[in-house]
Amino acid sequence: MEIIIKNVIKSDFASDNEQGDLIYNEVESAIKKNVDEVYLDFRELKLITTAFLNNAIGKLYKKYTRDELKDFLKVKNIEDSYDLELLRLVVINAIQMSNANVS
Repeated sequence: MEIIIKNVIKSDFASDNEQGDLIYNEVESAIKKNVDEVYLDFRELKLITTAFLNNAIGKLYKKYTRDELKDFLKVKNIEDSYDLELLRLVVINAIQMSNANVS
């Protein structure tokens, strides 16, 4: 399954929590339908913020383990090194926070 972020949020600026929630809900729906894998397609986005990524992806890592998401959740068309680093930091932070809540 492919989720084209721009089409879901109806903007080329992925900038706020509410937009992130829309993507989170799409991924959650795919999980409930037992979809094998989900590709989040970042094509044609002009801006991606931490607020968006925290809700779109970070919340997933708070609910599911890294192993559960590793083969399921994929990203594509996110070539900008700053955006990739932002995504990486959001995932690391969410994993660390969920591990802290378990202990």
